[in-house]
Amino acid sequence: APGVTIMPLRFLDSLGRGDTAQAIEAIDYATRMGAHVINASWGSHLYSDELKKAIIRATQRGISFVVAAGNEGQDMNINPMFPAAYQIPGMITVANMTKDGTLNNLSNYSTQHVLLSAPGTDILSAYLRNGYASASGTSMAAPFVAGAIALLKSYDPTLASTKIAELLQKTVKPYAAQRNKITSAGGLNIGLALQTLAEEGGN
Repeated sequence: APGVTIMPLRFLDSLGRGDTAQAIEAIDYATRMGAHVINASWGSHLYSDELKKAIIRATQRGISFVVAAGNEGQDMNINPMFPAAYQIPGMITVANMTKDGTLNNLSNYSTQHVLLSAPGTDILSAYLRNGYASASGTSMAAPFVAGAIALLKSYDPTLASTKIAELLQKTVKPYAAQRNKITSAGGLNIGLALQTLAEEGGN
């Protein structure tokens, strides 16, 4: 996504600890500052109505809210994680897909709450002290989707968050191993999403 600007907002400490109030503050700040996409690679089992309202405020402003599904290998239909299990138009929850199209064994999944998968296993990424390291998890998968959305928005800045979610869902690359695991039964396919957007003429 050429020309993209990244707004890093930190509310967790070095051990990954933080509270919901600070998460809400970060989301509301990004919303006020005009973000187009929010990547939320964090979560807990605690439901918060106030957190859900903050995400709704963001999506109602046209922001795509991308969430990591979590790394417990659990069905979120039974054991929900939040914000991943909120059902909000314009919110996209992402599972961790391996290179062969299966879901990583540690990835949470859900036919109700997880829209699609993206590469999240053995991903080379920036690391501490200006280094690089290979990492796995839904926190690696979700940013692929956030970046894909930035690319779609660069093509058509007027795209609504609900339209983006619909577009990504209908253009996934289907995988038999993901059937009955996640809503779309497929992985991110940005090439087809862009092609489809161009053919449909934007939003």
